[in-house]
Amino acid sequence: MEYTRERAMEWLNKHWHSHKACPICLHNNWTISDSVGVMLPASESGIDIGGLAYPLFLLTCGTCGYTLFFNAVVAGLTTKAPVPDEKRYTPPEEKKEA
Repeated sequence: MEYTRERAMEWLNKHWHSHKACPICLHNNWTISDSVGVMLPASESGIDIGGLAYPLFLLTCGTCGYTLFFNAVVAGLTTKAPVPDEKRYTPPEEKKEA
């Protein structure tokens, strides 16, 4: 199933029943993401690369930048992303100057 902005807009119009103004700036100037993005889980030990991923589409206020994240799988806009081999990325520690 391919994600499109049009399908995302249809889903939002069907499910968003409350006032549509941005809760921060009160404008109604939203932009829907062109593609699905992925949020990766993180912990104190680093970002989990290759593990669980959350496919999301974004709705961003064009006035102030406030962003809403919607689960693209729950919305039926994409299929569940495959889980590749588990790999863990740990950012390098900052070098301390002596």
